[in-house]
Amino acid sequence: EDGLPYYVFDINASLDPHTFIYLYQVMLLNNNDDAGKRITGCQGISVDGMSGGVDLFTRVTDSVNLVTITQDDVKPIQDNRPLVLPDGTHSHGDIFAARIMTWGIPGIDPLATKTTRAEVNPQDSIGVGIGLTLRNGNVYTIQRNITDQIKEKPAGGIITLVIDCAEIPDSIIGDKPKPGGGFDASVDNWENEIEADIII
Repeated sequence: EDGLPYYVFDINASLDPHTFIYLYQVMLLNNNDDAGKRITGCQGISVDGMSGGVDLFTRVTDSVNLVTITQDDVKPIQDNRPLVLPDGTHSHGDIFAARIMTWGIPGIDPLATKTTRAEVNPQDSIGVGIGLTLRNGNVYTIQRNITDQIKEKPAGGIITLVIDCAEIPDSIIGDKPKPGGGFDASVDNWENEIEADIII
């Protein structure tokens, strides 16, 4: 509009991420018994031992400050689905999933190693904690070491965890909640109590 020249410069470049997404899919085998579902949901998933940052120039992740990443936005359980287990066998069971974003494994350039197994410090260990909601309403935490799976996918990917619900003791699972309502209206240790007769 002002008559001045307008220059356009085309840049052909690829934009690579510095954060990486892992999809945790948790397969529940033997989740149904005579009383119903043993596991009814998940309160959250925490991943421990991931890098707390990245050098934006070298792309190498921080190996000093390790963090725990927690995701409480977990998708509801999908009932009785055909499943392909990590060993390639087929089964049926329930499944739920959560998406977690991270800087990656400590001390590596994740993109430089994304097509090969990441070579990291042997002392580094990555674990996951899963807060399972039991049918009695309590939360039961299961912990797993996922170092090998993460090393195979240093730039993000699907992490599969298989839980055999039959291995969780019945004493922890509890009985199916009983339908109905009501409550105990008595109050203990109440001060200033006055007893009076009421004539009706």
